[in-house]
Amino acid sequence: MSRDAPGDEQSMLGAEPRPLRVLILEDRPADAELIELELRRAGLELEWTRVDSERDFLASLSEDLDVILSDYSMPQFDALQALSLLQETGLDIPFIVVTGSFEEQAIAQAAAGHWSDAAVTA
Repeated sequence: MSRDAPGDEQSMLGAEPRPLRVLILEDRPADAELIELELRRAGLELEWTRVDSERDFLASLSEDLDVILSDYSMPQFDALQALSLLQETGLDIPFIVVTGSFEEQAIAQAAAGHWSDAAVTA
């Protein structure tokens, strides 16, 4: 099943594009709100939910999501665990790590095949 860009189908029909459906895996509510603010500043309309536990992450997964944005490291759950769980479901949802401190260990794990791609920005 191919994933159309958010709103593509509606745009072709002349309807309003639908909001980007985002799951934010983040233990700090203020950081999730900052992510939301930056995406809105970029001109995106969003429907988003923040989760911070494995249980809530799994309960929030659905085919309706357009993207998952995840903090790399949280006290009881991290991006690698979340990505592994996502892959086990078979859902094809883009998974992007958003973090303020990307450690060398994370780059090594990405290179070891945990992620399909990695980009480090300052």
